[in-house]
Amino acid sequence: MRAAGAVIDGAAGYGYTLLEDPALPPMMFSQDEMEALVSALKEVQAAAAKNALSKVAAGLPLRQRMLFDSSVLHAKRFYARSAINIDIAALRQATRDELAVEIAYCDINAVVSQRRVLPLSIVFMDQALMLLAFCEMRQDYRAFRIDRISRMEVTEISFRPRRVAMLREAVAKVTA
Repeated sequence: MRAAGAVIDGAAGYGYTLLEDPALPPMMFSQDEMEALVSALKEVQAAAAKNALSKVAAGLPLRQRMLFDSSVLHAKRFYARSAINIDIAALRQATRDELAVEIAYCDINAVVSQRRVLPLSIVFMDQALMLLAFCEMRQDYRAFRIDRISRMEVTEISFRPRRVAMLREAVAKVTA
């Protein structure tokens, strides 16, 4: 097994331990990559991110697991995120499926409007989760604070396969 690449530790009379699984290629991250991954996944604070973090940790070779456990970067939130009143999982799925959504949105001036948007991406900006979307009412790209969406309904209106190209345009506009 050692000739095949297995790392085996042991001594006569005490037994042997397979330290790393030779059947799986090890995930190799630099220390900076490891810390970026840990801090990013901890910032998300979602069940899927926690599950991903535990899967990454479980698949790491022993040396990298030690780096993972003692990362110097950590995410800590010092403020409460505003409550989200819609099914964020349904919004993520509509975005993946490239389906338009109808939303009731309350802007910064407390004006409520009904809109149909083409969801492109969910982004964490400053202190809020934002929906980057094409707004049919404004005929332009907009960023909507998700905590200001009071109602959302996924439609059957598809905008496939335009999401990736539209997302590129929206990001270019936002970063210009």
